[in-house]
Amino acid sequence: MRHSGAEACEISVVRQGRTAVLSVRDDGRGAPAPSETSQGNGLRGLVERISGAEGRLEAGPADGGGYRLTITLPLKESIS
Repeated sequence: MRHSGAEACEISVVRQGRTAVLSVRDDGRGAPAPSETSQGNGLRGLVERISGAEGRLEAGPADGGGYRLTITLPLKESIS
């Protein structure tokens, strides 16, 4: 929100089968989807950590305006 001029931010975490999905969406100016060469250190660091956990990150303009960042991570089986 710091860079976007957003007034509102929505955060959700849901379980979809054997994955957890975290989604962050704001109503700010939006921005182009980051590329391998243009993403800032923050997104690059997130991608590295999420990849290490066998997850994925998607970020870019949200439908209807604003910006959306979605992280999908596999859930590990619980130990009984």
